[in-house]
Amino acid sequence: MKTVRGTFKFLEKQDVKYLDFTSFNEEEFNMNFQEQYKLLYNKIVIHKIFKHFGILPYNNDLIFNFFGYEDGHWYGSFYEPDGVTFDVKKVLHNDFSELDILNEYKAPKYLMYQSN
Repeated sequence: MKTVRGTFKFLEKQDVKYLDFTSFNEEEFNMNFQEQYKLLYNKIVIHKIFKHFGILPYNNDLIFNFFGYEDGHWYGSFYEPDGVTFDVKKVLHNDFSELDILNEYKAPKYLMYQSN
């Protein structure tokens, strides 16, 4: 389950349709799936999206909100910028077209670090 695909399959089997850092299925505070959230956040938001757009990982102007599952598809949603959502499958296939607005959050080159 350490892969993105395996994590999503696990969540689907658990009937999770909404996942943020502190809850799932929009219930009250619950840490049951925090490990899965961290894995997805790191692999999709930090290592795919932020890396593609040259965004620093802890940019305070850009806030990721949650992962959701609807009609057989996983998507992600940002809190800031408001209303920005993306199809996870597209991002995993390097299609960032739904996220063009994130170009505005690119860090200056002198602040970027080199990592693999």
